[in-house]
Amino acid sequence: MAGVTPALLDPTIDSGHRSFLAVVQQQQLNVLRPRPPAVLVPVDPRWVPGLSEAGLLTVARLAESALVKLDRSLLSALVDR
Repeated sequence: MAGVTPALLDPTIDSGHRSFLAVVQQQQLNVLRPRPPAVLVPVDPRWVPGLSEAGLLTVARLAESALVKLDRSLLSALVDR
């Protein structure tokens, strides 16, 4: 299944997405360095079903509450898996 990824949203968006560039086009990407927003951003209700299905809703709720400071390396590892 090398070189095949499921559609994310639509072909236009997929063609510029990091996963498409890394897996399909075999591009060497720079390290992803997530930066925290200046203000807390609540989880959009439209994302809740997808986050829940992926097992990331709890992490998202913790991040939006600012009760837990997420380690950037840990967050990147969660996203990559």
